[in-house]
Amino acid sequence: MGATPLGADAGPAESENPLAAAPPPDIELAAAADEAGPFALTLKDMFGKTQTVQVSAETKVFEVKELLRAAKASEAEAALASAREGLAQLESEMAQAPEDKARAAALEAERLAAAGEVARLEAQAAEAGSVEYVDAMALLYNQDTLDDDSTVGSHGLTESTTVTLSMAQDPERGRAMRG
Repeated sequence: MGATPLGADAGPAESENPLAAAPPPDIELAAAADEAGPFALTLKDMFGKTQTVQVSAETKVFEVKELLRAAKASEAEAALASAREGLAQLESEMAQAPEDKARAAALEAERLAAAGEVARLEAQAAEAGSVEYVDAMALLYNQDTLDDDSTVGSHGLTESTTVTLSMAQDPERGRAMRG
């Protein structure tokens, strides 16, 4: 019988040991995110508009959606307040100059346009602040839908990451997850 080369029956080499291998990149990213603390996560909608929310690696995806809803509602309320202020200024100006018919007609046209903008912004503010808005929202990263119960860190999301916002989720799915 021939001699067995030294170490030939010793089993797999240390380099083949899966426990000795480096962790997968997604685990490294999640660990780095855990160490980083709170950070700004960028969300981009289908129109290319971006919104930033403060999160940490432990933040759940549904919490990110709630933060986005609150930010959009606040933004919509600010725009609505500004439009209402503009409308009030027009109405005040109309009350002060009723003699000039041409100017009064122009102001009335501006007032009607401003009133239409206020109505549009009221509807937008109501939609942005609604739970249905969150129910229909899905967050995508690398074209994968992020599970609402998962955490930001579990996906390796960092400050340099941009997450896509989609309004294509069936609202029933969102209600079921929330309910």
